[in-house]
Amino acid sequence: MIINPTKKTLPLFNQLTPSTSRLEAESAAAANPLYSWHATYINVDRKKVLVLVNDLTYTPVIITDVKAQDRKQLDVLIEQGIRQQFNAVLHDPDNIERYLTNARTLEVNTAYNRSVISAVNQYVKLLSYQHIDLTERFPQPLMDKLSDYPFLKPEYRTGKSALKQAFKAHIKLRPVVPLEHQKMTRYKVTRTWQPFSHWDDYAANGGWFEGYETIAAEVQDNNQKLLESFRHYLINHDKMTEQTASEHVENIAFFVDVYLLNYGIRTPVTDMRDPYDFLDDFLVRKALWVGSKEVRQFGTSLRRFYTFLFAAREITKHERDFAKEGISYGVEEALQRLEHMTDDFWD
Repeated sequence: MIINPTKKTLPLFNQLTPSTSRLEAESAAAANPLYSWHATYINVDRKKVLVLVNDLTYTPVIITDVKAQDRKQLDVLIEQGIRQQFNAVLHDPDNIERYLTNARTLEVNTAYNRSVISAVNQYVKLLSYQHIDLTERFPQPLMDKLSDYPFLKPEYRTGKSALKQAFKAHIKLRPVVPLEHQKMTRYKVTRTWQPFSHWDDYAANGGWFEGYETIAAEVQDNNQKLLESFRHYLINHDKMTEQTASEHVENIAFFVDVYLLNYGIRTPVTDMRDPYDFLDDFLVRKALWVGSKEVRQFGTSLRRFYTFLFAAREITKHERDFAKEGISYGVEEALQRLEHMTDDFWD
């Protein structure tokens, strides 16, 4: 099993076995995301509360009052927390033991999956509104409440329902193919843009701030370089005409320069739920010129864009698939909204 703590959380895991290679750990997590977890902690009444989120299902595990002397046995506490949470959801002790046996020795990597990190941050936000019983090591009522939180509309998939589905299909370990050996694409994307991590702090804070216009202009300049590379990718890899490629680029420019910078600083890799939210709400509500044809075109453009981001190694395969699944749902939701808007107009 792989634990991927945030940077501030790493010291809690300094007594456990570190991954020998970050790339190997990410390869293992990509092959078997049910056996990979991201982690952070929050302070409650000066006590550390560890928050673990499963990479595949977003199932949360909460461990309260983690002290310095707990570090040597943190792997034991994590196994106990997972067993309790899985038992509460699955009621399947045989397969749970099979999972824990497959998980074997715990190793520590570092947080890297932006989609899961986003889920971790969302859980932390939800916890800020909850009472946390520090006398209960694994607060089951709280974990139950978080497990019912919907992460992907319109299916409203929760950590609880996703875990039940995952145990039917993903409990068996799959062979690990090193990321450097995975076939990405014959066309090699040349990065001409700055790393998006340069603006992570602004994205994390959210909302408008003093000097926003200056930072937004920096992001837009960087987006232009990204979009130009995307254009080359469509023409040289997807064999599109310049006109068709330009139409896709124009759609993505609206997404990255208008929607993502509408209120705050966000980049294409800030949150893999952004394309769904853009289609489901912003596009139909703000772009009055958009009809069903344009919605479908935006969906196609976004799918190609996130495929490009994967080819450019800006996102993982899991993130790409998550984004594209959200795009499909977003197109459906947007078309339904348009239909209702038309019905309301004629009524």
